[in-house]
Amino acid sequence: TNTSKRSRDTRRKLDVENIRSALELCRTEEGSYPLSIYSNITCGTETYLGGTPKDPKTDSVYDYSKVSNTSYTIECELESLEPCSFTNP
Repeated sequence: TNTSKRSRDTRRKLDVENIRSALELCRTEEGSYPLSIYSNITCGTETYLGGTPKDPKTDSVYDYSKVSNTSYTIECELESLEPCSFTNP
């Protein structure tokens, strides 16, 4: 239903924001972003987000790419077909 789609899209946006926040904490404390966020967000010995959120429909990890120590991209696919990506900086 449309309500279910909107609900899942809202969840995806919230997930991406939570991941982004953990990535920023990681960079602030450790000086760079992690190579992967597959199972959690860990930099050095500190875990900033355990159990990385996954897409509520597909159970897939959101697309993440570390471009450099100071840059990354994270994306999700919304059912509404709106853009859902965040690039820093």
